[in-house]
Amino acid sequence: MNRQYLWVVFLLQFACILEIKNENQNLMMISNFYVEYDQIVNEIFLQVHTELANELIESVNVKMKMDDNQFDETILLNDSGELGDLIPSNGIFSRVVSLDNSLIFGEYELEAIIQTISGENENKKIKFNVEEQFAPEIVKIKFWKKNKDGEGYEFNPESNEFQVYDNDSSYLDIQVEIKDLNGKDDINFIRYQVNVEGMSAHDSCNYVPESGFQSYSEWYLDFHSETDSSFIYDINNYFLTEPGIAIKPINSCGSTGVSIFRFIISDYFHDAILMEVPLLFIKCGDDLWDCDVGSESDYCIEECNR
Repeated sequence: MNRQYLWVVFLLQFACILEIKNENQNLMMISNFYVEYDQIVNEIFLQVHTELANELIESVNVKMKMDDNQFDETILLNDSGELGDLIPSNGIFSRVVSLDNSLIFGEYELEAIIQTISGENENKKIKFNVEEQFAPEIVKIKFWKKNKDGEGYEFNPESNEFQVYDNDSSYLDIQVEIKDLNGKDDINFIRYQVNVEGMSAHDSCNYVPESGFQSYSEWYLDFHSETDSSFIYDINNYFLTEPGIAIKPINSCGSTGVSIFRFIISDYFHDAILMEVPLLFIKCGDDLWDCDVGSESDYCIEECNR
């Protein structure tokens, strides 16, 4: 009697072990399901990872559909190193599909379906969103005049000039505030160029301004911070440390006149947008010095003490 009882208990325990093992096998049939859509070239990449041996698999399909039957398509994946699959027979089934028409903006449901040679099916569903792409907008461009310690003041190039000191270096800091409804990661780059044809220096400096807009790979704006609705980028980056662009004093061949700053904003889905801002550089004695900002009255006594 005891032996029969023990035998029944053993069978029940063994059955539970088998059941747990089978459940784990089912859970591992699809270990990962990945999708990526390139809106620029209109291609979709699908990938399904499975732990099952390839000889046990009959087919791997992905059903892709959208609400209201606006889109409904089934795509057959492969593990033969073709059509977007990189490594054959590694349990990762993939496919790159070039679509005739761009996907409609909105949410899609994707269902990966594995069918085994024994007729069993295993599936996994994920949601996938195709968002509408918006062009970035320039909200504001801010200019600062700073000293080597980073202290200074903001000014408006439309109504204020950059006041160049006679003996001390100063620094120009610029920030560009961008609005992009698709988020910061959608912004490809923000660069700037400078045209100094309108600049001049003392004759003894033998200064000859370069023609056209000058552009260098180091001239880009780095992400600085964000607000509730915009992203702020600053000219201070890995190559240009704070407080900004060094402006030479007049006595060290500093130049005055008009520089034109061109800002180029590009995202991944739209043509670059440009904005040009002229900035006038002046020196003490030009009868343009603004004595009411910062401590500028200390640098141009001849105009500020009149």
